[in-house]
Amino acid sequence: MGVYNTNGSWNVTLVGQNDPPHSLYAPNGSFRVTQDAGQGLYAPNGSYRIGTDLTRGYYTQSGAINGILVGTQFFHAPLWISGAPELVTNGTFNTDLSGWDVSASTAPSTIVWSAGQAVTSTDGVANARFRQTVTGLVVGKLYSLSRTGNLVTFLGTTIGMAEILPGSLTATRYFIAPTTTVYIGATSNVSGQTLDNVSIKRLT
Repeated sequence: MGVYNTNGSWNVTLVGQNDPPHSLYAPNGSFRVTQDAGQGLYAPNGSYRIGTDLTRGYYTQSGAINGILVGTQFFHAPLWISGAPELVTNGTFNTDLSGWDVSASTAPSTIVWSAGQAVTSTDGVANARFRQTVTGLVVGKLYSLSRTGNLVTFLGTTIGMAEILPGSLTATRYFIAPTTTVYIGATSNVSGQTLDNVSIKRLT
């Protein structure tokens, strides 16, 4: 099985803090990790510890090992590439909403441009929504998704997508590209919700 996946990530097996065997490696050759954060690098069973906040990665409380755990793959931060091109078109909304499809809104609700942001304008019932098709991804590679504002954001491989960034969360999310094309979108039936600085970049 091996420790490393073909995409360069660590192959990990998630275990409970005291699950046997008491060794660093699982029987399949992957790293054993526990999701219980602690002071040290190793859990009582000899596995690596990770924190419970998976958006911040694989780490001890002292930050000894830094990276991102996505499913059962750990991507070691020092191996991430830098300077990857931005895949989202007009994610900063500097002058308009070009590059985004606003036709999915239910009238009279819609998405409008205001002061360098995308903003919902709704009647409180119908949804204002828009989306963008993002292409050029490499299947199996790690990507980051980030945005500012409080408009609920979605990401998926079809038009009907799953929520990935609720309005209250501004932290970066990470995903492994399942296809070369993904869809990013946002929706709300509340007026005045904002979206800005939308970004998708490759990390591995």
